[in-house]
Amino acid sequence: MKYSDGFKSNMIRRMADPEGLSASALSQEMGIPQQTLSRWLQDASVANDLNSTSIPGELEHKVRQLRPQDRTPEEKLRMVAEAESMPEDQIGAFLRRNAIHDAQLCDWRNLMLNGLQQSVRPHPKSPVETLMIRTLKMELSRKDKALAEAAAILLLQKKVQSIWAEEDAPTRKRSAK
Repeated sequence: MKYSDGFKSNMIRRMADPEGLSASALSQEMGIPQQTLSRWLQDASVANDLNSTSIPGELEHKVRQLRPQDRTPEEKLRMVAEAESMPEDQIGAFLRRNAIHDAQLCDWRNLMLNGLQQSVRPHPKSPVETLMIRTLKMELSRKDKALAEAAAILLLQKKVQSIWAEEDAPTRKRSAK
């Protein structure tokens, strides 16, 4: 279906307003596919950026910055921190203003939390603790070797006893005759 430019601009204005509706809410209200409304809003954002600048380098940078995957880690961190400090009812407008989805914001938050958790390192050990650990490991290794040797000796003793028992058994039977 073909929509007039005036109708499109009215829908864009309703979505772009800081207290406006999201594309999915407006889609349900107006019966227009959500993807269509989102595309109109994105096209309008690109057009506004194109009209607001005259320097080609800045223009390319602004168009590139509209894509969430092209954002720098610093921008992502700033947006996550800003969203965390906002009341719940203003987050929708914040997401529309920055052209990102709630899922992307949650992903960025989780990435940053995982990064912080991985950076936690155990306390460095003092030289005395390091020496004590090394000494205990050496002693444990020595005792493991001694235990293995004792187990081997016991196994050999059992084998020798079984061999001698087999040799003694026929002799006893002969002497019993």
